[in-house]
Formats: sequence, C-alpha cells, structure tokens
Amino acid sequence: MNAPQQYASALTFAKRYSLCNALGISTGDEDNDATTVNKEADAKNPKAKIVFLMRRLGQEPKTAAEFEEAAKKLTQLDLKAENYQEIIGRLEVLVSEREEYEKSNLSE
Repeated sequence: MNAPQQYASALTFAKRYSLCNALGISTGDEDNDATTVNKEADAKNPKAKIVFLMRRLGQEPKTAAEFEEAAKKLTQLDLKAENYQEIIGRLEVLVSEREEYEKSNLSE
C-alpha cells in the first residue's frame, strides 16, 4: 500500500471501531480489510502477484504510469492482461537471481 492508502485504511479502521465501541456493537467476522499481500501465495490475481514481485525487487512505483514503466523496464513487456503470465514468469526469474546473488554475497 502506498502512503495515502495506508492513511485511508487506518482512518476507516479507526472510524469503524470507534463507532462499534461507542454503540457497544461487536462484530462476528474477523477484520481482514487491511491485509496486505505479504506472501506470494496470497497474491490472488496476476496483477497483485506482479505488484508483490516488483516489491521484492525493490520497486515501489507511486502512480499507475510509474508502475507500467517499471514493469516494462524490468520485463521488456507492456503491462497488458495478455502479458501478465509472461511478466510474472520474468519477474520470478529476476527475484530468484537477486536472491541467489544476495546469498552468494552473504556467504563471502
């Protein structure tokens, strides 16, 4: 999540629980609205997986245009639905290579 989304999420959470506490209302369901994609397995759709992989590569684009540009720079593919699986594959290779590089530098 970017900073404005984090703020909005925290504000929504605070409003919800302030109202529940003031009115003595309890909820029956777990609050998972603020759950972020922290694990690759949690990425339910291709675009979320792309975001997750880009974050693992240190990419934190702030706008959709920056996101598209970063994805294209990393994978040499346009960020279009028909390219999502290929983009994911290329990003996974880059993540794997980066992890191997980091491991080899740690062991020296």
